[in-house]
Amino acid sequence: MIRTEASAGLRDYLRRQGHTVLPLNVLTDDMHQQFAMIHANAVLLHFTPTQLTQALQRLHRWLAPGGVFTCSVKHGQGQGWESEKLGQPRFFSYWTTEDFVDQLRQAGFEVITVMTDKAQVSEPTWIMTTARRSRPQSRQSQEDQESLIEHSEVFADPAPTDPIAPHLEA
Repeated sequence: MIRTEASAGLRDYLRRQGHTVLPLNVLTDDMHQQFAMIHANAVLLHFTPTQLTQALQRLHRWLAPGGVFTCSVKHGQGQGWESEKLGQPRFFSYWTTEDFVDQLRQAGFEVITVMTDKAQVSEPTWIMTTARRSRPQSRQSQEDQESLIEHSEVFADPAPTDPIAPHLEA
């Protein structure tokens, strides 16, 4: 596993927790290898829609054929700056499930699952997706993909409040 982070402050935090972490800005840096899996927990929600398009295209290229991509974004509409939680302004984009899935498809991903935390709250606050870089010989039909949104599963645990994904340690 390779852990990466664009923010120097968060890299320092991770290192103090005993983790090895490499600097990587998905918008400007490049990976010179392909991965079987990429997990972006509460990362993509900090990009504008234009930046998200660029980031998803790059992440798609960094996956090996058949590679899995998981990510979480905030559910809602609009974008803006917030200082809540860390006391410093941070940019957020909010997505409807349909719009975010469209972004994934436009970047070339085959969407496997779409989940929200609606079981824990009256309105979903997080969207979790699992997608993959298609293998040339295997494509899921558009009808099957659309039914994933209509019959979304609900994940049991809400997205962690800590920006670190402790379950990646396994």
